[in-house]
Amino acid sequence: MGGPRGGFWERNLPAVRAFALAADAGAALEAVAGDEDVTGNSYRFSKECVRYLTEHLAAEYLPRGIRVTSVSPGPVATPILDDFKRDHGVAKVEGAGALLGRFGEPEDIARVVAFLLSDSAGWVNGADIRVDGGLTAYRTVREAAGA
Repeated sequence: MGGPRGGFWERNLPAVRAFALAADAGAALEAVAGDEDVTGNSYRFSKECVRYLTEHLAAEYLPRGIRVTSVSPGPVATPILDDFKRDHGVAKVEGAGALLGRFGEPEDIARVVAFLLSDSAGWVNGADIRVDGGLTAYRTVREAAGA
């Protein structure tokens, strides 16, 4: 769920929960107005909301036998990659590709989704599956080490 307990969304659970479970867009925006953790990194905050909703909905639907999972891809060689370069910086995105040895391919993500839809994943529930070549793990460990 985005790293060990105590990570971003756990520290900011009230804001994540208020935003993710708001009745409408206005209430969602009001819930986080002035919150620097949100306004300073809305992309990360949106990812954390998806992760929280994955757990929330998995818990809600568990008695009905409905599984809920989410997939969080890393940089994938699709047309949206140029948007990421613009929004996150060319150097950062290109650096991620160099570190990983390549950008992901749509098939990398599709294989994971196919697995999650299969009977083999019947015990996977309430999980966000990072399909990013290890990029998040690398960044989390470096951040924890103060690098």
